[in-house]
Amino acid sequence: MDSDGAKELSGGEFGPGPIKVFQLDVTKHDQVQATVKKVEADLGDKELWSLVNNAGVAIFSELEWCSMSIIEHMFNVNVLGAVRVTKAFLPLLRGSKGRVVVVASVAGHVTYPGFLSYSMTKHALVSFADGLRREMLKWGVSVARIEPSMYKTRIARSDVLTGALDNSWERTPDAIKEAYGFPYYEDFKGRMQKMALHARPYLEEVVDGMEQAVTEVRPKLVYRCSGPSDKMRLWFMSLLPTQLLDLLICHVIQPSHRQLSQGSRSTKSSTSSTSSSS
Repeated sequence: MDSDGAKELSGGEFGPGPIKVFQLDVTKHDQVQATVKKVEADLGDKELWSLVNNAGVAIFSELEWCSMSIIEHMFNVNVLGAVRVTKAFLPLLRGSKGRVVVVASVAGHVTYPGFLSYSMTKHALVSFADGLRREMLKWGVSVARIEPSMYKTRIARSDVLTGALDNSWERTPDAIKEAYGFPYYEDFKGRMQKMALHARPYLEEVVDGMEQAVTEVRPKLVYRCSGPSDKMRLWFMSLLPTQLLDLLICHVIQPSHRQLSQGSRSTKSSTSSTSSSS
């Protein structure tokens, strides 16, 4: 509640604003239940109109460099957090015939190397939104999902992204590091940095999608937020056979497999020469 973001949302130095801020960790059942009670009390004789599930974390790393604890944390926040919060607020939303908005991602449809764990969580959110929409149809509750491309949010900042990647690599077992080689890792990290630099800066596009999902009389099932080039790329990729798409994605995102072999050999050579010199 003392964060700059919380202060800004609640009115900052100018006193209370129209937004009320509650502290909530979506991974904590007790906090979720307590927040429902606070919202219910704050509503009084009014009804809750909408819930927007936007909590999310991301670590972009190849699977062998990513610990199970990190993967489990991503699922706990991105997937189970959305389920936990939605489940708790559904009684209020059923009463108002309101809206549930789920922020998924285009990564829920296309899985790039290094995005595997993150994409799995977004695939799950796509299924969650689809299934919940069908279950809530009989109650008159609308369910929409937002699917942004890569935007310049905090989790897509180059320093945050590479810092988390370095941390994952440092904790990777030596045998796996040796198999990949440091040159491969450095090349991969550079490609992730380039992707972060090309992320869209227009965050209002995503906010507009959320606003439309909440306020439109007949909300769309899906609001895709991206630039013209992103839309064209996704359209083109949808036309390709899977095998060809694999080759294209790996060529763009991953370092060359030849570099992988060279990196592994150079690591082994360095280890061998060090051993012989000692």
